Amino acid sequence: MNKIEIGNLVISKAGRDCGELYMVYSIQGENITLVNGQAKKLNHPKIKNSKHVIVTNLLLSAIKEKIANKKKIFDSEIYSAIKKCAEALDKNI
Repeated sequence: MNKIEIGNLVISKAGRDCGELYMVYSIQGENITLVNGQAKKLNHPKIKNSKHVIVTNLLLSAIKEKIANKKKIFDSEIYSAIKKCAEALDKNI
């Protein structure tokens, strides 16, 4: 199993949002904070148990770097990065 880190893309495997793609925004023990820039924005993220997600090998490194440097992040850039990665995942399937 892959280690979860900030900036990872994960897929929800439980709950109403099953199958949705999110970016890990923060980690608090077993719980992780998820955003996708559209339904779950930075001002109201989703908190989910890490057991309920599938970790992909995709990392949004530019956004991870901004989080580490405490720079301003916009929901639109998270949304567009996730959308681009989702298209790449669809092509690989």
